[in-house]
Amino acid sequence: DDNSIAASGYGTIYFKVNEIATLQASFEAFNVYTAVENASSKYKFEFDTQFNGMSYNDAVLEVPKEGIAYVKVSENTSLNKSSFAKIIVLPEDATYNFLPKADTNTNHTMTVRYDGSIWGFGVNEKGQLGTGNTTSSDKPVEATVVQKIYVDVASGYDHTLALDKDGKVWVTGNNDRNQLGLTLSGTNTQINDFRQLSVSGLEPGEKFVAIEAGNGFSVALTNEGHVYVWGDNTHGQLGVGDVDYVTAPEKIALSQVRDISAGEEHTLFLQMNGTVYATGNYGDNRLGIFDL
Repeated sequence: DDNSIAASGYGTIYFKVNEIATLQASFEAFNVYTAVENASSKYKFEFDTQFNGMSYNDAVLEVPKEGIAYVKVSENTSLNKSSFAKIIVLPEDATYNFLPKADTNTNHTMTVRYDGSIWGFGVNEKGQLGTGNTTSSDKPVEATVVQKIYVDVASGYDHTLALDKDGKVWVTGNNDRNQLGLTLSGTNTQINDFRQLSVSGLEPGEKFVAIEAGNGFSVALTNEGHVYVWGDNTHGQLGVGDVDYVTAPEKIALSQVRDISAGEEHTLFLQMNGTVYATGNYGDNRLGIFDL
């Protein structure tokens, strides 16, 4: 790619402080990514200015400090659609292109450090810290992983998911409800170190871009807007149309999804057009649907 062009395969673009690039866009699969020649003249760019310090002039966006900004791209000539690009501004000396993260659940916390390593602390009785043992820790300990750059983690009740920079999902911890999506040998119901998850049905070039973990179930989103689910489905939290456990990653019918969020026993899906879908346990009105 031309260094002056900022490309986004799924609507997230990383910049460093003082870095300058040109954003072009086209609507294919309703994502924002590098455009065809001269396509930029066909689109209208709008900016969300709610973040302090952000300014724009003649479609030039300036973000003077580290943080997150959003660009709305609208095509009003023929498609009459809009999409959003998420701009993440990193420190000027950053050697990574992702945001370090911490994610916590009932009894353990997992983190991704700036160097792409995974660290965790808390209860480890089911191997959820991924350290190769079941020793709990009151301070961060590094997970036992294949040497890769990891960009995301998700902490379930007693299992953990990790996402590497190549879009592969890794899992560790309890598998008593198939929340790891693995077939374990013998009577084993847990693993103590991260193992790569095998997923069938992905299209050429399709990879995972987001992961979520709930109480005994897991959800993953691809760069094509597809969602794969597996694990406990007692309350319909996987959105597959029944309440049977799902033993291996299964693609749900909902498409054009741009974000996912897993609760203890329910799941939310945000589509690219702004529509939110909810499924799972309706207790305490957590689905926000009042006419069930």
